[in-house]
Amino acid sequence: MTDFAKWESKAIKQVFPGTKHGKCFFHLKSNVKKKYPKQFSKLEQYIDNLGNCHTIFQLNSLWELVKDDIKSVEELKNISSDFITYFEDTYFNENEKTFHIGFLPPGFGNTNNMLESHHRYLKRDVFEYKVRSLGNILFISFL
Repeated sequence: MTDFAKWESKAIKQVFPGTKHGKCFFHLKSNVKKKYPKQFSKLEQYIDNLGNCHTIFQLNSLWELVKDDIKSVEELKNISSDFITYFEDTYFNENEKTFHIGFLPPGFGNTNNMLESHHRYLKRDVFEYKVRSLGNILFISFL
């Protein structure tokens, strides 16, 4: 599971062809919130509903309804076409609709929080320890 960096998707396809590549729902929502901060509270309900789809058919069907609804909501009319284009280009590109829970294998969550906390542990407690130890060794060798 990764965030939505295009280079990651490309690398996974090349190195692990045919695997299911989950993408982090938390990152999706964070990205939309950064891009549309004023409208996010209205957009979030749509995104959450899309995230609850269990099949590609459900996702495609709901997305069509969401697009129509967003165009009719007064607070979203001014960004509706931009949001729809952004969302489709970023999250539905190349039919990689992998942010929704139903696409991921059973037992896998829809965020990569566990992976990120593990990475933070490795970075903080393992890597920095080795760098500090190496720094001490270098410092002592110069004495």
